[in-house]
Amino acid sequence: MTVSLLLLLFSVSVASVQSQGSSQDAFIIQYLERRLVQMEERLSQCEQNIVSVTQKSYDLSSEIRGSLSTFSVLRSEVKSQVDGVSARVDRLERELEYLENKIPSQSDIEMEETLLEQQIKAAELDQLKKKAKLQVQNDCSAALSQIRSVKIVKKVGDAIGSWFRDPTEGSEKVFLLSGIRNNSVLQFSSLQSFIETSSPEKVLLLPVHWQGSGHVVYNGFFYCHKADTPNQILKVELLNGTVVDSTLLPGAGRLPVYSLNPNTFLDMAVDELGLWVIYADPEYGGNLVITKLDKGRKPTGIEFILRMSTEFQV
Repeated sequence: MTVSLLLLLFSVSVASVQSQGSSQDAFIIQYLERRLVQMEERLSQCEQNIVSVTQKSYDLSSEIRGSLSTFSVLRSEVKSQVDGVSARVDRLERELEYLENKIPSQSDIEMEETLLEQQIKAAELDQLKKKAKLQVQNDCSAALSQIRSVKIVKKVGDAIGSWFRDPTEGSEKVFLLSGIRNNSVLQFSSLQSFIETSSPEKVLLLPVHWQGSGHVVYNGFFYCHKADTPNQILKVELLNGTVVDSTLLPGAGRLPVYSLNPNTFLDMAVDELGLWVIYADPEYGGNLVITKLDKGRKPTGIEFILRMSTEFQV
């Protein structure tokens, strides 16, 4: 009885174990089947993607082959055009070389013009030196004998100013500049008119202001020191009051010309040799420097042609 009971229990245990093993195997098989189905679906999707990529690659390859064919045609056209341009450039270079051999270069022309200008300036300077030497020789025979008292001809305008005549031959006009800064020039027909009358013949208003009292009128032009500038000289046409030229005088305008007249930095004067400018230069210890001005190459121009320093300080 006991043995039979044990056998029965063993049989039941074996059956239970077999039943549990069958359930696990079925679950594993179902899981594997599902995974296989998923892998098949993914493989199918990959195959479709590969087919699509292959088609796109083929289409792109076709487009590239077409573009290469077009580029080849364009390359041939560009090459032919470049060859044509190169031939034209070679022809142009040959023509330019021919012209250069026939026509003198610009540098040679400029060199000839510069040499001619230097020769003209040298000739003018030699002539000026000869005139100055002759004048010095003639002046050596004369000596200053005495200085008389000041004669008051007329009182007019401000306490400081200047009046002068145009030393050009045939000119009788007198000009009056009142003050140390203004833009007007009073013109009188003659010295007698200037002394006897108070109304000028003409009042000339300039487009700019002058300063100081070292101005002159020479050959129909008014030369003055432009206001608010250290060393700019203006050349003004008296007929219409327009500025026709200007120049800067290097080294001038830093010191007054004369200690008794602190408002004048440029003092212009005219003699038989032409127009001069007198000024004090600190680089020469404050001594006076005399510079010769020329009318220049153009009719209204101003140029420096001679500069002399002195040992005289005022």
